[in-house]
Amino acid sequence: MRKVNLGFTLIELLIVVAIIAILAAIAVPNFLESQTRSKVARTHADIRTMGIAMESYLVDWNKYTRDSDSSLDAIDVGADIAFNPGHPNFGQCANGALQLTTPVAYMTSLLKDPFAVAIAVEGLGAMGYRIGSGSWSYSDPPINPHDHQDAHLTFAQMGQRAAYVIIGVGPDKKRARMGYKNFPFMSMYEGGASTGLKKDQPLCFTDYDPTNGTVSVGDVYRFGGEWQSGRFMLNGNVVGMQDSPGGNVW
Repeated sequence: MRKVNLGFTLIELLIVVAIIAILAAIAVPNFLESQTRSKVARTHADIRTMGIAMESYLVDWNKYTRDSDSSLDAIDVGADIAFNPGHPNFGQCANGALQLTTPVAYMTSLLKDPFAVAIAVEGLGAMGYRIGSGSWSYSDPPINPHDHQDAHLTFAQMGQRAAYVIIGVGPDKKRARMGYKNFPFMSMYEGGASTGLKKDQPLCFTDYDPTNGTVSVGDVYRFGGEWQSGRFMLNGNVVGMQDSPGGNVW
């Protein structure tokens, strides 16, 4: 009796593999874009929650928190200072996100930027989302000799503002702002308006725009308080003062 071969031919296998590859090529990018959209939505929700906490902090303390960039302070001055509320110099560090959790819990825990798990240009990554605060700047001289962005000079010249910006780094995982420690002003410090682009980062504040693709240039922001009372650039336009005050401030 003649033996019947029930297996697939090579051509049939190749056709099946090709079909699977086509389906994967369609499904995988859609899945990744769906993940990105979900993370962007989470970022918006997180910074909205932080914004509510910031406003509650303002009611109790009549000012907003400090900036939040405590990881870079930890590199330069030590984690035992930057992350330790009991240290006498804790208040000189940019650890504003921690102020929302201790000693009063305006939030029960720090919220972590889903796009900031590992960013080479950000050192260790900020404790929570980054905060630019018009209510605070480093002391003079700054406790952090490497990353103060001349904020103390900016606020000495212009005065503090009851304003803040909360920053999510966005899907491209690159900063789209320079001089945010001077917020709501833009300082002429090295790396700011005077030197243009740095480390492939867009100059000044640039909104994340999903219409340019799920991984596009720009950050996710939440502005609060008197955020239009200074002078900085957002999406290529000047916000606040139309005439530059000169001096240390752009």
